[in-house]
Amino acid sequence: MSGVVCGRWLTGATTDNADSDLVLRYEQPASFSRSSTKKGRKKKKRGSDGKEIGVLERAERWAAMLDGDHVKTRADLARHLGVSRARVTQALNVLTVPGPVMERLRRAEEAKRPVMERTWRAIRGRPVEDALALLRERGFE
Repeated sequence: MSGVVCGRWLTGATTDNADSDLVLRYEQPASFSRSSTKKGRKKKKRGSDGKEIGVLERAERWAAMLDGDHVKTRADLARHLGVSRARVTQALNVLTVPGPVMERLRRAEEAKRPVMERTWRAIRGRPVEDALALLRERGFE
């Protein structure tokens, strides 16, 4: 089959019938096969030093990139990082939490036990007292 490669999509005429219309076919490279990855396990986000990155540290890094000269908008940041604009917004929303919760997040970062995404999702949108109680319950004093 002859065709033009556009990413992973191939277009061209079928070989068995020259009069037929063009077909669009998806070809998955071997490196993307499901058998090469462990199902249900995602890679943990790690910084340049190899440590896991907490939600607060990620938000602060991304906010610093926005404040710098490299990217102008959240959409530019998303393109630069290879994530969606919604993901950038979710990450930056960490910086809008009330003072006592932010203080607890910072103490956890300083104690080298950063709050990860799962805990953040559990406390997001809760009243301050409930969020602090949940953090305390999960060992973030």
